Amino acid sequence: MKKLSLDQQAKQGSLKGEKAPEVQYRCSKTGSFEVICQAGSCHCLNATSGDPVGSAIRGALESVDCTETQMKTKPKSVKVRLTVAKDKKLADFSAQARQEIIDKIKREMEKKAPGSNVTVVLRDGSILADVTVESTGQSDVEGVDINSAAESFIAEANINGIELTVGGETFSTETGTASLTEIVVENPVTERPSERDDNDDKNRRNRIIIIVVVVVGGSALIAIGIGIYCYKKANKSKNMQPFSDIQGKNNPVYNNEVQN
Repeated sequence: MKKLSLDQQAKQGSLKGEKAPEVQYRCSKTGSFEVICQAGSCHCLNATSGDPVGSAIRGALESVDCTETQMKTKPKSVKVRLTVAKDKKLADFSAQARQEIIDKIKREMEKKAPGSNVTVVLRDGSILADVTVESTGQSDVEGVDINSAAESFIAEANINGIELTVGGETFSTETGTASLTEIVVENPVTERPSERDDNDDKNRRNRIIIIVVVVVGGSALIAIGIGIYCYKKANKSKNMQPFSDIQGKNNPVYNNEVQN
């Protein structure tokens, strides 16, 4: 039987008119996905995608420990791309001006992800900037989730742009152009339930089937036994004549004595 996700279970319950148990979420201090719980059943979440990982854990939202899952699913590096200037080319800027653009974008990302290794590469074709953020030991100490940092950078760049001052000219990067283009996870974790869980489910189903067979088989044997007993009893009663219907023969000796 296919397992339903917590959201699917909630939807199925609502279709039946049942009040679905409340779904609770917990995020890490750095903003990454961590735990989802419903009706006392919890799942650790992939820190990057937010998808459930492994088997369900019984417990309260606050007590579930997903540290191992968080460490395995946090990205080691992310890449963001945005358009610096759609009506300009790299050739329009001197080498010094290009470096100023790189330094400014790099500082803005470092504000979001302190301790991380940030590199910026400018590419021609409306001047694109590829910003790569790599997790480091220092960023781990700082408690930085580079995926959340990148998302925050993207949101700000898309709404307000990044203000650049180059060679006395001030302009902003193009709004609405920033996006996450790459996520690298060093030790990806499968999001399917473990094989052990599948085997446990099969064993439970087999036990249920055996119990049903035993109960049904036992009931059938009892019914057969009762039927045979009733049949024999009915036949025995049928073959026996009532005592009042038995007719005796005349006794000549007794008849002669009565006549004399």
